Amino acid sequence: MPITLSELEYSRSRLFREYGEDEITRFLNERDTPDKVHLLNKAFHNACGDNDTRLLKLMLALKHINIEVKTEMSDTPLARAVADNAEASVDLLLLTAKARSISIINTKCSGGATVIMFAAMRGHTKIVNRLLEETDIDLTLTDDNNKTVLERQPSKNAEANKDITVLINTAKENALKKLSIMQLSRLKEEAEYWQKQAEGLKRQVIFLTSELYKQNPHFLFSNSAETDKNETKNQEQELAPAVTGNQKQEKSGQGLIKGFF
Repeated sequence: MPITLSELEYSRSRLFREYGEDEITRFLNERDTPDKVHLLNKAFHNACGDNDTRLLKLMLALKHINIEVKTEMSDTPLARAVADNAEASVDLLLLTAKARSISIINTKCSGGATVIMFAAMRGHTKIVNRLLEETDIDLTLTDDNNKTVLERQPSKNAEANKDITVLINTAKENALKKLSIMQLSRLKEEAEYWQKQAEGLKRQVIFLTSELYKQNPHFLFSNSAETDKNETKNQEQELAPAVTGNQKQEKSGQGLIKGFF
């Protein structure tokens, strides 16, 4: 008796026992229809919640299985796995997303919540710790009520809440330290760049000066000599006694007389 979509969606626990992996793989790879693709994605969601990694691996090999697809409640497969505390499914989904260069860690689901909000609210400490290993996780995101992961209603498990709060605060501190290190590294790179630019300009000035000296060995001193001459003349003028109006007139008259003789 062949596998049916209903069995795949609702009776996954006995699929491998009754049919075996080859038969399941054959069924999954049969000709697709829109209805089949829709039901396969629903079955994929359920398998994520069941922690059924054996079936998940077979389904993830299918091109039409979308690890980002949302349910009518706007929940992703990862959100389903997190909500049901399915640790193996969470790990498999995160690894698959990374291999496909897809980010699924910050996707907002029902109520605008992210998966770490679901995990923290339910007191799933191990899953929170696993999610925090993702380098692109954003702990500043807020839900539809403008609350962050630590501002939302906590789990009823007080011990888990305490551990989760420590984990998240530690992750925030580490993220700030990492950001500071990156900024310092960037500033160092910029300083090294401008230092190289300055060294290049210095070499250009030395080269141009050398070329000018070859053409005119005195150019370095000509301006200096002229400057010294002007300064000496100015000093002499300052030291010379002041000439009155009568003295100017007298000198002018003497000049006229000398002109006649």
